[in-house]
Amino acid sequence: MLEGKSRFNGNTVLKPQYEPQIEKDNKKDKKEQYKKNKKIQQKLVKKKIKTLRNIIIAFILGVILVARYGMLYSMQKNLSNVNNEISKVEKESENLKVELVHHSNLSNIEKVAGEKLKMVPPNKDSAIYADLSYNNFKEEGSKSHIGEKHNAFLEFFSNLKKVLF
Repeated sequence: MLEGKSRFNGNTVLKPQYEPQIEKDNKKDKKEQYKKNKKIQQKLVKKKIKTLRNIIIAFILGVILVARYGMLYSMQKNLSNVNNEISKVEKESENLKVELVHHSNLSNIEKVAGEKLKMVPPNKDSAIYADLSYNNFKEEGSKSHIGEKHNAFLEFFSNLKKVLF
């Protein structure tokens, strides 16, 4: 069909423009380079985001730990204060027990009664006897069960008085 130098024959056909392959390769290389750079930038941005996220998480955990240690410190301080208060109360209790033993001593009671209260020891001549067997209270019919209990107590005390005196 066609022979010679020209690939096209005729006047109606336009001659296609010749684009050298180097320019197409440069455009492709630029596009590929742009895509690679964009991917690298995206990876760097992702790394920065991950790093920033990790820093924020570490900061939050640090704040939580410090707050928790603060709470523990305050609880330990309160516990120490309570223990100190307990030891003070125990010391005071021991002091009161010692004071009670001192004041309950019979010789100390006699000494205080004689010196401060001007009491004298009783003798048989100064003793006064009272008859407690007389019933000073009127019995009520509606409260018979209470009266029975009351009578039982009176009987017990009268028997006790007879045995002692």
